[in-house]
Amino acid sequence: MTKGEFRVSEFLIGIGIGLLTGLLWAPRSGEDTRKEVRRRTGEGLDYLNQQAEKLREGADKIAAMTKEWIGRQGESLESKATELQKAYQDRSPGA
Repeated sequence: MTKGEFRVSEFLIGIGIGLLTGLLWAPRSGEDTRKEVRRRTGEGLDYLNQQAEKLREGADKIAAMTKEWIGRQGESLESKATELQKAYQDRSPGA
């Protein structure tokens, strides 16, 4: 891995370390801290789910566009093949 390359796993580990450090020095009671952790974890999961949905939607759009493009290319190739076949038959001595 080159210097400056970003990895999601390192980012998540950093977030976890920061969260644990914050919990150790939290001025709240244990119950309040656990409630806050649950709330923030829920928010984090909601955010990740939203981002995953956006990625899925983007991937679906790209897949549909690619499928459409491949279909157009296939039709174009079929048309060219038909033209070449007709031209060959027209030039053949036995035709």
